[in-house]
Amino acid sequence: HGLQRPRAPPAPGLPLPQNMAAASRGSHQEIVLVAGSYEGQLVGFSIAASSLGSSAAAPAAATPLFAFKAHDGCIRAAAAAADHLVTGSTDNTLGVYNLRKRRAHGSLLQEGGGGAVSALSFYGGTHLLSGGGDGDVCIWRTSDWECLLRMKGHSAPIEALAVHPSGRLALSVCAGRKLRLWNLQTGKCNYTSALPQPTRVLLWTPRGDAYVTAAGSALRLHALGGDAAPVELLHERPPAAAAFASEDVLASGGASGAIELWDAGSGERLSQAAAAHASRIKCLVSTFRSCGGGGAHLSSASTDGSIRLWRLVAAGA
Repeated sequence: HGLQRPRAPPAPGLPLPQNMAAASRGSHQEIVLVAGSYEGQLVGFSIAASSLGSSAAAPAAATPLFAFKAHDGCIRAAAAAADHLVTGSTDNTLGVYNLRKRRAHGSLLQEGGGGAVSALSFYGGTHLLSGGGDGDVCIWRTSDWECLLRMKGHSAPIEALAVHPSGRLALSVCAGRKLRLWNLQTGKCNYTSALPQPTRVLLWTPRGDAYVTAAGSALRLHALGGDAAPVELLHERPPAAAAFASEDVLASGGASGAIELWDAGSGERLSQAAAAHASRIKCLVSTFRSCGGGGAHLSSASTDGSIRLWRLVAAGA
């Protein structure tokens, strides 16, 4: 597999992309990319599926949807699923939007004020998990945005969340290096582990049989069950973002500005776009899951001020 050159232009007015979300609309009709910045700005683009042809030379038609100040603080998290877009900020609020109607629903605040919201993870379009400065994990029902449950256990701010593909489990990591595995049916913590260092990289494999974290200059694939040591994917410089571009292909990016593709089964590096960005990659988002497994596009956001959309192609194509 390899990456074709960017198919969408940089986003104007976003000097420092902080986090990004992607969603697909209808029957593969469009890809919606949304990015938030340190200054609390939120910018959205729609990219029509008809412009995502096979020619790498033809740029995709990116239509600006909105650009506005969404939060008083830095946007530290963004997530999208179905019609929903949610952002989390250091102003302690979650911003809730309807992507289909292009409309803001309002803001959410945890009971007691909560803390800075730094992690979001959807399960389908029905439930959202949030975590942040107070160390609690909240489960929100998207039909009425009620907080159904607050799961306590972390003694430090939460850095990352990941809901299992089954919707029955979730992982959380805090700034104190503690990883917790939660049973979402009972709200109880089933497992804890100490990581080598805090990480904002946390995701499940599409099959749900392993999860990915980052430590130093490596991504680590941890298999569920057993005592096998994690498989390490060694990078030249520390990775800061990862996303599954397909069932078996993991994409990573970080301090080097490069995007690398890995075989998640063997740990072999498949290809690399060495100059994907001029500076550090902050976020990677794949349309693989939102397009029902048929999506083959990856989006990257960098501190160089650009957002780029890439097409995954098979080797020799």
